[in-house]
Amino acid sequence: MIGYIEDLVHTKLFSGIPPAEMPGLIDCIHAQRVDYVKGDFIVEEGRNVYDFGIMLSGRGQSIKWDAADRLIIITLLEKGSEIGVMLAANPDHKSPVSVQAQDEVSVLRIPYDRIIERCPKGCPKHERLLRNYIAIVAEKGLVLHERIDCLLKPTVRDKILTYL
Repeated sequence: MIGYIEDLVHTKLFSGIPPAEMPGLIDCIHAQRVDYVKGDFIVEEGRNVYDFGIMLSGRGQSIKWDAADRLIIITLLEKGSEIGVMLAANPDHKSPVSVQAQDEVSVLRIPYDRIIERCPKGCPKHERLLRNYIAIVAEKGLVLHERIDCLLKPTVRDKILTYL
């Protein structure tokens, strides 16, 4: 686990948490490293998501198939990308997309409940982690709002100008 601590320090979720405190925090939240090979599904469309992940290495993509069975790439993912952050917060909602490994991928999987539950020790690093998680969810919500704002424009010209 120690091998990727330095990489986690540079992620949004672990921002502001000293590297020396990371191993204890990762143990406290029951985070686990999971490895995938090319083509594996990290998240499957139509399934519930109870944890979220941070890509430690490799590349992936969030995808879905349309009614004509054409593959649509929603997002390209790389080292440091978050996976399933908003889905994990609502485990009753099934995933609208799949996340697939594009090559060998390592993901740090974090149970959502371990993020939002109060740490019995009341440690500041756990509170910082929760604040960072909320900031990530807020940022993703704002990005979605910007996309919707672009789609709502009446003409293609307006959409392009909004996008630029």
